[in-house]
Amino acid sequence: MVLLPLTGGGGGRRKMTGMEYVLSDVMEPHLFVIRKQRRESPEKSNAMLAYYILDGSIYQAPQLCSVFASRIGYASHLKSFYYGMFKVGENWAWVSN
Repeated sequence: MVLLPLTGGGGGRRKMTGMEYVLSDVMEPHLFVIRKQRRESPEKSNAMLAYYILDGSIYQAPQLCSVFASRIGYASHLKSFYYGMFKVGENWAWVSN
């Protein structure tokens, strides 16, 4: 692990490759967002994970694919639940009061 000072513009840091953590967003004093990324070249980096610090507690942000999978699974559950309530072949009619 290499620790580089923040003074001097951080130009030497950009020449390195490998894993790095970048403070991406700050809303002092309550919220800080840290991005874990893999630097492949001075110009290219791939974001891997995001963490946020909210009032002194550190949380890992969910990945987008996990959020979509959860939402689709819940929608599928609701669909099967509500379709299971109606029996095929029964007569249904709307009644207005």
